[in-house]
Amino acid sequence: MDEKIPHNVICTNNSALNSDEIEAQLNKIKPFELHIRYIDGDIPILKRHVKSLDSFDLMPAMKAHIRSSLEQIVVSDLIKEQSGIITVKYTAAHDIVFSIDEGIYESETYSEQEALCQSSRVVWAYDADEEQIFYLGCIYKAIDTLTLDLLKTLNYDCVLADDDGHIKRILEHSQDAFATSNTYKIVEIDGKCGPIFEKITQCLEKM
Repeated sequence: MDEKIPHNVICTNNSALNSDEIEAQLNKIKPFELHIRYIDGDIPILKRHVKSLDSFDLMPAMKAHIRSSLEQIVVSDLIKEQSGIITVKYTAAHDIVFSIDEGIYESETYSEQEALCQSSRVVWAYDADEEQIFYLGCIYKAIDTLTLDLLKTLNYDCVLADDDGHIKRILEHSQDAFATSNTYKIVEIDGKCGPIFEKITQCLEKM
């Protein structure tokens, strides 16, 4: 399923802005693609997914439209499988496109190379010597902000790694490392599923 929503359908009813102002706002928004997992007719942490749209400077009407569309899609006849991924894509033509891939699951484990090779993932590794969790990646997606908040709530000190080389050195010795993906999934890295990985996984299962 692919559904394309032209930007003028969403924005032209915004009476606070004229057409030139709307176009200026739209030109500030860079194209993006966001993957959102649904399970059993529900989208876990939907509010966080919507909040993550703030990173793209969307107009309020566009954010509201995306949220309502997601809520409608998961209860519609378009959904045939119990789980899958909804992709929200914002194009260079300022259109919002929704697509559904049903029954998709990610790998249950990544190698260190697989975890580091994609910019869409955030990599987390515990350094026992420093007693800190280092992470590499941009924190804005729902699963990433949730993971960071959970770790802070559990009193872990989380620090952004300097670069790929830094996180690789930590991964070599860490016994507790995982990656978070933009499809609401925490995945272990090379079997390094220590107590932190287990605790975060347990916390997410309750949500």
